[in-house]
Amino acid sequence: MATTAGTGTKPGLSRVVQSFKRHTTIEYIKMAKQNILPSFDKRIWQRNYWEYIIRNENEFIKISEYIKNNPIKWNGDKLNGGEGNFVMESSAPYNEENWMV
Repeated sequence: MATTAGTGTKPGLSRVVQSFKRHTTIEYIKMAKQNILPSFDKRIWQRNYWEYIIRNENEFIKISEYIKNNPIKWNGDKLNGGEGNFVMESSAPYNEENWMV
């Protein structure tokens, strides 16, 4: 990984995510202006993210399935006017969510 300009240190995860979101948003806007992609209302990316280090294959499989199956749950999500999403409203203690091992 490249070092942060002038510091000699590697950027942290938040800096990498920030840069990725910025660059992809710029490219998306360019393509939306050319009518290649649909325009968007408000923002493309969610404000924050959940960072978690995948420690074994079982965790990888569970998280991959969550990512793959999550879009079909969008109609029921409170953010989309639905009843709710048990993943977003988990009452599980930290580090014990159902997709973690």
